[in-house]
Amino acid sequence: MKIGIVCYPSYGGSGGFATSLAQELANRNHEIHLISYEIPFKLSQNWPENITFHKVDAIEYPLFKDSQYTIALTNKIAEVIREEKLDIVHAHYAIPHAVSVSMARKMVRKKVKVITTLHGTDTTIMGKDQNLNQTAEFALKECDALTAVSDSLAKEAKKNYNLKTQPHIIYNFVTTQKTSRSKLRSLKNIFAETDEKILIHVSNFRPVKRVQDVIKIFKNVSNVIPSKLLLVGDGPDMPKIKRIVKKYKLESKVHFLGFQLDVAKLLSMSDIFLLPSQKEGFNLSALEALSCGVPVIGSNTLGMSEMITDNKTGILSKIGNVDQMSKNAIDILSDKNKWLSMSINGLNAVKKKYRPDIIVPQYIELYKKVLKSK
Repeated sequence: MKIGIVCYPSYGGSGGFATSLAQELANRNHEIHLISYEIPFKLSQNWPENITFHKVDAIEYPLFKDSQYTIALTNKIAEVIREEKLDIVHAHYAIPHAVSVSMARKMVRKKVKVITTLHGTDTTIMGKDQNLNQTAEFALKECDALTAVSDSLAKEAKKNYNLKTQPHIIYNFVTTQKTSRSKLRSLKNIFAETDEKILIHVSNFRPVKRVQDVIKIFKNVSNVIPSKLLLVGDGPDMPKIKRIVKKYKLESKVHFLGFQLDVAKLLSMSDIFLLPSQKEGFNLSALEALSCGVPVIGSNTLGMSEMITDNKTGILSKIGNVDQMSKNAIDILSDKNKWLSMSINGLNAVKKKYRPDIIVPQYIELYKKVLKSK
């Protein structure tokens, strides 16, 4: 099949997952055309021969307040559909990708099929925004199929976008490989002493991630257990987070690592993954943490309860309950057997449910189904 994949190139989950899917499909001999405004960071690590990248150039004109990305993206998608004779265009994240794909198909008047995958805030936040909702709803209803990365997200999408049927549920997958802790001893020594624990948070540092709660949880944990915190990623909340770290006098205990290509090594040497988010569809970084044997402490929101089995692969609490999350982290870190059991359970859960060879065929089957439809 000739498949176009439209995604964000950024560090967030939807772009990372879309790129991983593109790589897996390419490895199965499908011809992939990846469309975005920059080369996705994961593609630079592994670029199969049959993936072609198509760059969307911004429109700069004095009359416009912004770059008119949606229009430029629409034009590029239409161009790729026409020139590459695509069978399917798969949009990841509703805004603006589903909108642009819907318009592009009408422009070229081809029988190309359109699928959109909903990843989280494009449903939970944007789906409720009256400035965006009707446009996104129209575009999603134009698609030949919709998928969502968790059951709870699919249900919310049906409600927020007034869909007649619930999107297909296809979970995320991970290809992360756990690295032996003994092999990472020298790396760990850069960040922490031998007797210290490492807590880690990975995100794009937006308000919805509640990174301020990450700092508060770590403060409480570090008062009881010698530990360090790794903050991986960047985003609009970064200045605020740095002020909070300074306020609590944690500068010597918190490492700001920015964007990292090899997050797996950092996860594999960590002891707890913190994710106290306000909203989560099905967090890819948390799934990667489980695949590296790291228990997850987080909030009981949407798809997280589908991914994390409470008291087996991690512990979830009410959103904003920093004291409970702190207690849960301390309990796990204080009990070697409990930590080891959760670590093994997390590894087993990923092997059982979230491998590429389980998830990717579900997308291929959906592609074949929509191609057969009129």
